[in-house]
Amino acid sequence: MSDIVTVTRGFQRDDAAWDARLEGLVAFVGTFGRMPRHGPSIDPAENSLSQWLGYQRREHSCGALSPDRIQRLDLAMPAWRGRRKI
Repeated sequence: MSDIVTVTRGFQRDDAAWDARLEGLVAFVGTFGRMPRHGPSIDPAENSLSQWLGYQRREHSCGALSPDRIQRLDLAMPAWRGRRKI
């Protein structure tokens, strides 16, 4: 059945939105040379990217992130799994 949508932890999978967030992360790191931070005094766009990245890390740690997305993150942003500097 090609009309079945993969659901991860209660959220509908949306590849176009996910791709846009990955592109945004790559652009941010390319511009600023670091991973996005989060907090109340951080720019809302940066904060949003940081939250998205944190969600990917949580999904990965509990085994819910698809192998395809893991591979795409690894290729685009090898440092995504940790908090080490770029």
